[in-house]
Order: sequence, then structure tokens, then C-alpha cells
Amino acid sequence: MNAKKLTILIIEDNPADTRLIKEALAEGNFGAYNLKYADSLSDGLKKISEEDFYIILLDLSLPDSTGLEIITSISEKNKGSPLIILSGTDNLEIAIKSLSMGAQDYLVKGQFDGNGLIRSIRYAVERKNIEADRKLFEETLIKVAKEWRVTFDAMKEAISLTDLEGRIMRANKTMSIMVNKNFKEILGNTCRDLLLDTEHPQDICPLERAKLSKKREIRIFKTGDKFIECIVDPILDENSNVISMVHILTDITNIKKSEEEIKESLSRIKRTFEQTIKALSLLVEVRDPYTSGHQKRVLETAVAIAKDLGLTGKAIEAIRLASLIHDIGKISIPASILSKPGKLTDIERAMIETHPITGYDIVKEIDFPYPIAKIILQHHERINGSGYPGGLKGDGIMIEAKIIAVSDVIEAISSHRPYREAHTLKESFDEISKNKGILYDPGVVDSCIKLFNKQ
Repeated sequence: MNAKKLTILIIEDNPADTRLIKEALAEGNFGAYNLKYADSLSDGLKKISEEDFYIILLDLSLPDSTGLEIITSISEKNKGSPLIILSGTDNLEIAIKSLSMGAQDYLVKGQFDGNGLIRSIRYAVERKNIEADRKLFEETLIKVAKEWRVTFDAMKEAISLTDLEGRIMRANKTMSIMVNKNFKEILGNTCRDLLLDTEHPQDICPLERAKLSKKREIRIFKTGDKFIECIVDPILDENSNVISMVHILTDITNIKKSEEEIKESLSRIKRTFEQTIKALSLLVEVRDPYTSGHQKRVLETAVAIAKDLGLTGKAIEAIRLASLIHDIGKISIPASILSKPGKLTDIERAMIETHPITGYDIVKEIDFPYPIAKIILQHHERINGSGYPGGLKGDGIMIEAKIIAVSDVIEAISSHRPYREAHTLKESFDEISKNKGILYDPGVVDSCIKLFNKQ
């Protein structure tokens, strides 16, 4: 069976450079591939509009356009093909801007060989594979959701899925028990028909409010001698249009019983929350096995420092959770860079330094009860403003981020890395002591050293 050929588009107007690129590709053991060529931006855009490419190799100096605006033009037509810049300009600022605009790599002509180009292309293909894996994950998630029917029926709350008019399309076993009807009698009816009399005005129904607000609506109503809490969550399509509703009905007549149910519900949510955090933490370790256990060890040190400094329980919990996933942004960094045994190039270091922002973007929309995303964003900031990504100073940095920063440095220096052997704890302490009040918060440094001296 023949391997599928990758189609590579080279957009380059210099025939000599095109020939060198072709020869460089031939040097490496890359497998089967097809090459297509364009000698101008307009020709390249035409080919991109007609065909999907696995990789696009782009020169930033073309007869009909030059500079970074070429990337903008390509991005508007590109259907998702990875983009690698092959430039005659060795300029770090342009390289970083190219990466920020969507390029996967920036190579300087004359400074890479066939193997270097092949590595860069394989990284681009790897990103395509990650996208495919994400799609597979989404499909698997849908399958798992279908298998949750058993759990759905086991839930204590009466849950139903309705259309926009409130007609029940699906309900769980608890719903059947609450209204004392079988599923055939429930389907097609509304909660109002099943539970309420006509004295309850329709316009205060949480379903009607949820259709307008497009967010969760809650109402408590009385039916007979029972008080029922009704929660309605709208389900939105990709255009934010409400397409159906989820009704959750809870009998809250017995306050004591209700409190116990709420506690159990919160306990389940907390366990799920913890499991989600641990799963995110494992993602980083899978990508970078050299730092296996790193985030857990940072957690242990950071929590100990936080307790010693007298931080509140919520702050300590925030530090514990943020420590576990402070490097989650590294999942976007190629594994070849994370485990590189030699010195990083300027471009590679610039890519590494994007991980706090990537981590922030990954978790910022998750409704954590603590400012986890902000802590992740700031954990490489330094009090003199020399850190990244924001160059924050002093009180502009959260205390939680300052604690994780010191814990991260201690653990990183004293652990083995692919490019060096582990240093001693004394060398770690020398680093934070030398930079106390310069890079690291003095109180955090003093607490860290005191705690380790007690051991």
C-alpha cells in the first residue's frame, strides 16, 4: 500500500532559491510528496483557493507584494494549511511577528540544511495531526455523551429536554416519578401541563425568560403542598440561537433533605473539577516527559509557602490548582523543542515564552471559582519587570503568581533536564537568594528557604 503523498506549495520568485529548497527536501528522508510552485503572491493565492496543501513554504519578498502583509493575504485565503516562512532576512522581530500572525516556523535562507527543513515541515504536519486528534476527541465526546443515559436516569433531579415551546422530548426516570406518569404520557407535554394549574402566568415561566436572555433562568414555584425549584438552561447553536431547553426540577419542600442533596451535588462537581484539573496537568507531562511530576512538586512547595505566609484558604486553593496546570500552555510547543538536548535558538525561546499566554487562553473561559487563568498568565513575571509575557512589576503581579514563580524555579533547577543534569538544592537557593528583591518577592524567598531548612 503506497503512503499518501503530501502536497507542498512553494511560493518563491527566485528560481535559484526554489531549486535549493527542492534539493533540501530531497536530502531528507521525508517520504512521498508532491511539489507545486508559485512565483508571485497572486499565483499563490490562486493555487490556495483551488487546492488544500499540507504545507506552504513562503518567501516574504515577491514581485507583487513584500513583507508581513503577504502573511495576511495568505491567511485570508488559506483553508488551514500550515505556513512556513523561508526568508532571506535574519531578523528576530520579523520572525516573532510572523509566528504571531499564524506561521508555524521562520527559517532563514542559507541557515538550514535539508534535515532542518524536514524537521520544520514535520512539525507543521504534527500540528495538522493535532487538529485531527482534536476532531476525533470531539467525536468520542459525543459517543460518551450518548452512553451517559444510564447516569442521566440515575440523577436525583428531574431532568427533561424540551423544544422551544416547552414540549418535553426526553426525560429521566426521576421526572417520571415526580409527575407520577410514564414516559409516553410525559413526552409531548409541558412542565406547566404536568405540574401547574392555569393560575400561574405563562410570562413568568423561566423557559420564556431563558429564550430571551439566552442564559440560565431559575424560578421557585408551589404546586400543591410542594415547592419546586425549576432551572432552565438554553441550548445554543453555533450562531447563538436557542434551539432547545434543559429543564431541571428539584423538590425543595424538605429543606434538610434539599441541603443534603445540594451538598452531594457540590461534592460531585468538585470531584469532576479536580479530575479536570488533573487531566489538564497530565496533558503537559505527556507532551514533555522530562518534566513528569514537575507541576505536582511545584504545587507542594507553593502550597507550603502560601500556608507559611498566612494566605487565606481560597488563595491556597487557587495556588494548588494553578500549580497543577501552570505549564498547560506548553501543549502548543513542539515536543522536539521541549525536549531539545542543546541550546535553544532565539526563535525557539520566543516560542517557549508564549506558553503563559497560551495557557491563559486555554483556561480563561472555564468558570473556575478562582483566578486560575490570571495566575497562569503571570507565573513567569519578575518583580523588576524583566519577566514575560507582560513585563509586570512589583505589586502588579499577584502574590499567588509570585509564590508559584519561586517554587517553579526551585523545582526546575534541582531537577534533571535533557540539556543538563540536576543541580543541588543549595544551588537552587543560591539562585533565589541572589535575586531576592530583584526577580523574586523577598517574603516568598525567605519563606521558601525557611521551610526547606526545617526539613
